[in-house]
Formats: sequence, C-alpha cells, structure tokens
Amino acid sequence: MKKLFLIAACALPFLWTACSGDTPAEKEDVVPQGMRAVDLKPMGFTVKINVPDSSIGVLDTMNTPAGVQIRVGNKYDVLVNTAGAEEQDLSKQQEIIKASVDVGETNFLVSDSTTLVWETKFGDLAQYHFFHILKRGSDAYYIRDNNINPENQFKKEEIDKMVESAKSLRVVAAPKAE
Repeated sequence: MKKLFLIAACALPFLWTACSGDTPAEKEDVVPQGMRAVDLKPMGFTVKINVPDSSIGVLDTMNTPAGVQIRVGNKYDVLVNTAGAEEQDLSKQQEIIKASVDVGETNFLVSDSTTLVWETKFGDLAQYHFFHILKRGSDAYYIRDNNINPENQFKKEEIDKMVESAKSLRVVAAPKAE
C-alpha cells in the first residue's frame, strides 16, 4: 500500500502538468547569423521575415501601393504583400513576366511550386529577379524583389540572398485573449 501511495505521489505532478491546459511559451525565433527578424505588424501584416543585418546598410521599411517595401542598403530591396488568386498562380506569373520584357531574353533559373527566379539578358548585361509565394491556411503572401525601382540592378548572389530571406517569412501568432 505504501508503494502504491508513493507511485501515485510521484505521478501526480506529471498528470497535473499534462492536464493543466497550460501551453509552453512560444519558441524564440531562429535568426541566422548576419540576419535580423523584422516584424511587419506595424505595417498591417501579421508576419515576420529575416532580413540582412546592418552590416550591408540601414533598414528602411515603408508601406507602398505594391505592399510593404523592405530595403537594407542598396543590395536588398523586397516587397511583401497579400497574394490574390492571380499572384498565387505561378504559371500565370511566368506569362506576365515573359510578356513584360520588351527587349532582351528571359530565362527562368528556378520554377517550382513556390518560387520563380529569372534572368533577363540584354546582350552581355543580365538582371535577376524573383517572386516567392507563401501559403498558410487561408492566407497567402508574395515576396518579390522591388523591380519597380529602375535603380535596382541585382546580381544573382543578391537575389539568392533575397530568396533565402523570402523563405523565412512566417506568420506571427495573434496574441491570446485574456
């Protein structure tokens, strides 16, 4: 009988914890070295994204008609926005991209279910761009390089860094009601 009581006394804290309904605290974001997490809640989006730290320039975020612009120095400039049905259809996006090039040749370097990376060549000169979709439940977001700005002439390595950053976009949990 004493053994049964001792076993019950030892098991009680485990049962109490398992049945208490308390959830563990939200895990800390993992941000790779050389990057920092930017919360876009103040800009109207419940998402976070990893962007380069200040070693390549000053962080600048602003709301634009094309979405939230996130710029770090002159080597990182992306737009984040909600994606409608047209933006989520990457085959349609490919058609739009091909049709928007007046001069030059467009080659898609990456074309999968979530990401497009393409190169537009003008003779010996090349410009690189990307478009990435993130779907979470009923929400969808697109992240792309800011090709609206004609001064943005990104190299392949810079686009690769932006794609890595785009893939880090994550939905921030809404605060719990008390």
